[in-house]
Amino acid sequence: MTNVVKFTERVGAAWQALTGKSAGSSLSDDTESMMAKMVPQRQPPRRGTWELLSAYGEMPWLRTAVSRVSYKVAATPWELYAVRPAKGERAIKYVKAQHGDPQSRRLALKQARAQYELEEIDAHPLLDLLNNANSAMTGLTARKTTQMWLELVGEGSWLLERNALGTPIAYWPIPPHWVSQIPAPGNPFVELTFGGFRFKIPDTEFIYFRDPDPVNPYGRGSGLAMALGDELETDEYAAKHTKTWFYNKAMPP
Repeated sequence: MTNVVKFTERVGAAWQALTGKSAGSSLSDDTESMMAKMVPQRQPPRRGTWELLSAYGEMPWLRTAVSRVSYKVAATPWELYAVRPAKGERAIKYVKAQHGDPQSRRLALKQARAQYELEEIDAHPLLDLLNNANSAMTGLTARKTTQMWLELVGEGSWLLERNALGTPIAYWPIPPHWVSQIPAPGNPFVELTFGGFRFKIPDTEFIYFRDPDPVNPYGRGSGLAMALGDELETDEYAAKHTKTWFYNKAMPP
């Protein structure tokens, strides 16, 4: 019990140092202020992000694994359903089918068919957005590109394009090394830097995907290629050494 008391006292002291208020103060009123102090306001891309992305085009086995997984994810068909208590009634939110793994969602749809009126919607702005992406790439290409970034460096993002009514009509995948600042409490903006230009964009126009880093879950993402840094370099150096050996007709230099 003594250890628990000491721990709570430390938490209270940390809270008071951050907010200037006692631990008994309302947390909900000051959460944003506290998080703004805890989370760094500027979080540039991790060192080596560009090199890891470039490795996709230089290391065959890394490309094979990342491409295969990314294509499988991107090729997943999207379906949209309206769940109604009875035919002609207003659709309801059916949370069971929105979350969970594929098997649990399929089971939820099966239950919805048995209990409710289930209508599949074939034409909808959201489906158009996901399937068409933008004028430069198809939905499949955009989703695969995003998933490749997630696999390699643990993050990817979409910049939304809206029509006059404010409805998203396209999304543009943004490379991780272009994002020089991600949104933070008290600073709801994304900063993009590329080609000598810098843009500051409200986070409402940006969708940020991240595989969180357990060391700093509020910071930049952490990808598989980062964890394989030494293995990737070893494989590349071995391949280049072997190439040089054969190029010299297996003769010592």
